[in-house]
Amino acid sequence: SANSRIIDAPRSSKFSINPNKKMTYFGGMLGGMILPFLFLLGADIIKDTVETDEDIKNKLPGYNIVGTIVHDRRSKHVVAKAKSKTVIAEGFRTLRTNLQFAHKNKTQTVLVTSSMTEEGKSFIALNLAMTYALVKKKTVIIDFDLRKPKLAKYLNEKTDIGLSNYLADAASAKEILNVSKLDLKLHYITSGPIPPNPSELMNKKKLNDLFAYLKKEYDVIILDTPPIGVVADCIALNSYVSNSIYVVRAGATKKRMLENAAELFDQDKLTNPSIVFNGVKTTGTYSYRYSNYKTYYG
Repeated sequence: SANSRIIDAPRSSKFSINPNKKMTYFGGMLGGMILPFLFLLGADIIKDTVETDEDIKNKLPGYNIVGTIVHDRRSKHVVAKAKSKTVIAEGFRTLRTNLQFAHKNKTQTVLVTSSMTEEGKSFIALNLAMTYALVKKKTVIIDFDLRKPKLAKYLNEKTDIGLSNYLADAASAKEILNVSKLDLKLHYITSGPIPPNPSELMNKKKLNDLFAYLKKEYDVIILDTPPIGVVADCIALNSYVSNSIYVVRAGATKKRMLENAAELFDQDKLTNPSIVFNGVKTTGTYSYRYSNYKTYYG
């Protein structure tokens, strides 16, 4: 016989000892709630681009966002058109109105810049100029980006001479002015041939003469300048303008760029700076169109 004896008879329980289903389910539910939160928190910490207007307000306190332009993949280079009822066109009208309240002198001169390329600086400048032309303001837009000009491409027009010819003393102010096919009130000056030395061309006397002439002839002057985070050409134009627009693009502008911009603003490197938030992703509330209002859309 076996050398053993039963001390305690075997018995079963209603629930298994291992694995513990209750603890497994509880751990799964807890992980399901905590892990997504940690993932989103980590992604937010890692992401270094501007996503909301709160990001701008945190980095640039005290400076106004004068316009919000929504993102629309269907949009072309010119969206501000007569009687257009889209949200993006209305955004440019609001921007124009805000700038008019901020400055009421005879000639309004607006400089448009950004931190880097591909933030929509030229797009903002051209459509802002269009909104002024549509309300019968004699407007001129100048492409001061002598390195990567875009104005001629956006207007779909070609010119043989432009700003670089004028600055090099090879053309007069009248010779470089053109009337846009989009609107008779909209005139433009392209950058001209790309020079080997853009910064050296920014001759103060020539600029003085150019702006003195333009301010006599036009109600509004829009300057499409190079990104301020890349080159300092637009700082040389600071004394000629009444307002400056700093373009921030959602998902593209780096948060650290806003810190650099804050330093420039505080040092008065830009005249009356304000911010345009470009490329804002639309939500259900932003998809509203203005067709319910019988308003004249200039």
